[in-house]
Amino acid sequence: MDSETGAAEPLEPTPSTAPDPPAPASDPLGAGRALLLYLLFFVAQLGVGIIVGIVAGLLAASGGSARPAGGVTPEFVMAAALLGVVTGAWLILGFAVRWSRGQAGGLAALDIGWSAGTRRQVVAGGVAGALLAVLYGVSLRWLMTRWRDPELGPTLSAMRHSHIAFGGWAVLAVLLAPPIEELLFRGLMLRGLSRSWGPFAAGLTVTALFVAGHVFETGFYLPGLMAIAALGCATLAARAVTGALGPAIALHAGYNFVIATFVGLMSV
Repeated sequence: MDSETGAAEPLEPTPSTAPDPPAPASDPLGAGRALLLYLLFFVAQLGVGIIVGIVAGLLAASGGSARPAGGVTPEFVMAAALLGVVTGAWLILGFAVRWSRGQAGGLAALDIGWSAGTRRQVVAGGVAGALLAVLYGVSLRWLMTRWRDPELGPTLSAMRHSHIAFGGWAVLAVLLAPPIEELLFRGLMLRGLSRSWGPFAAGLTVTALFVAGHVFETGFYLPGLMAIAALGCATLAARAVTGALGPAIALHAGYNFVIATFVGLMSV
């Protein structure tokens, strides 16, 4: 008789029925896509500008010589600027939403500063932006003695020659540009570049590209570019300190509001 008869047979391991943990989703926004958003934003504005220019030329050809050369009136230039910025915003948001579909919560869950901040932070941002614009306005007379005859870009040139164009520019500067540009530069781009390059390099790149994106408005007028650089640094600091886009938007809007007020008073 086998002495091991009746002994328990060793149990073989059974395969685990627990599901494997889900693989971590790849990050939807890095440096490459952040820079692509920047390119898309300005390509959209260029495309809209070309379309509006063609329409203006056709209207001029059918309307005789009453319109200026090329048919591009200040109103057409400002309409192109407004439509271009709105189209660019729609395009970058569309791509950002598409890239974020694999993330839990989608784009809303992406850490790009989706917060208005506290009321005190927003007010402080708006006041800081206004003071920065006042400082620039006070310094402008001295700056213009050293850099005379600025060659402004088409948008700023147009708003100086028509009340309607100036109104369109004021809407663009105070209501549209602050939220759209802060979402792009200090939101999506800063987040994507920081993930790939680190916060310091990301901040430098975002500010440099912010200044470069305004060359079409200010031209290569150094005091204007210096003011844009100061605004970019201030909004970047507001975003870094508060962790929210709201104070940066308020700072941007406060700055542009004071500049628009200065320009309006000088035009009276």
